[in-house]
Amino acid sequence: MPYCIKCGSELKADQKFCMKCGAPVSSSSNPMISSQPKTQPKSKCSNCGKDLKPSDKFCINCGKPVQFSNRAQANGQLSLGYQQQIQVPLHGDKGKSKKKIILISAISLALVAIIAVSGFMLLPELIANNNTDEASGSVSTTSESNSKTNSNITLTEPQTQPSTAPQTEPPTEPPTEAPTNPDYYDQKVEVVSSGTNATLTLYEWQEGEWKELMSTNATVGQNGVGTNYGEGTKITPEGTFDLGFCYGLTQPDTKLEFVELEYGSIFVSDSTSPYYNCLTSKANFSGANIEDTYTQFAEQNKYNYNIFIEHNGDGKTPGSATPGMGSVITICGYNGTLKPTWGCVDISTSAMTELLSYLDSDKNPVIIIS
Repeated sequence: MPYCIKCGSELKADQKFCMKCGAPVSSSSNPMISSQPKTQPKSKCSNCGKDLKPSDKFCINCGKPVQFSNRAQANGQLSLGYQQQIQVPLHGDKGKSKKKIILISAISLALVAIIAVSGFMLLPELIANNNTDEASGSVSTTSESNSKTNSNITLTEPQTQPSTAPQTEPPTEPPTEAPTNPDYYDQKVEVVSSGTNATLTLYEWQEGEWKELMSTNATVGQNGVGTNYGEGTKITPEGTFDLGFCYGLTQPDTKLEFVELEYGSIFVSDSTSPYYNCLTSKANFSGANIEDTYTQFAEQNKYNYNIFIEHNGDGKTPGSATPGMGSVITICGYNGTLKPTWGCVDISTSAMTELLSYLDSDKNPVIIIS
């Protein structure tokens, strides 16, 4: 069996070159051919002294690279000089070098692509940070490729609308409190007279002001309205007076205090009696100076309801009235055509029903006569 005298590799009969070291094989007399495999001198690693094989490119013990010297390359032997050396293959290097160049180029292009993609991914964050600092503007980002392509990529963020700060509404002022009623009453009945005729109007204090609830025609005393009123003067008292209780035969729709009339109910007009200007019964007073109230309502049907005007006492407490200052002055719901009175304020029965529906004792109603 022939062997290469240079590297000792086994040769086939028809080979012209050694497949391992590339030495030419011309003939059997060629000194490059041997019948015995050539024994390669053993070489050792110059770093750690470990035995090396002819095919080793690195020391398997310490990893130090093994290199050829020019002399060893010429005679096909390993050299153990200052640098560790190993035989360099004479064939196939060009193909491997091309593959290495292609691989390096591919890796370089991949790195360029990764850098470009990273730039695109970071661009929105850069734009957002820039918009935080500036109200308006554009962001231009330029990314350079490697020196091999020498191409510049400029990315310009489209112009955005200038951001506007949220508008702050003016502070809301606290609601203004409604004015307080300066008077002790929240309801008032105003009677404005002209001779014996008058207009009666009801007002109520609501939301800081007086509001009209109703108005109607009325009549007053035969001698008009004045301050010189008294028993038998036929003058309606002028001034502001509290409205007391109302009275009649049945309970009306009202929040005003109500007194139901009974058989024998009277008003006393005798100024010498403790029951002067009080609603009482014939059992308490047997004198002649009375107003037969029950008869006026139940038998004569003159009124539906009356409201006591506290111009002289409260109309219920004996001794509360001043003798001679007048008695039984009321707002009367008169059942008929209105006419001048003996001192009362007369309105129609329908107007009386409406007036009572508004009046409320808790609102301290008064009457103001002028």
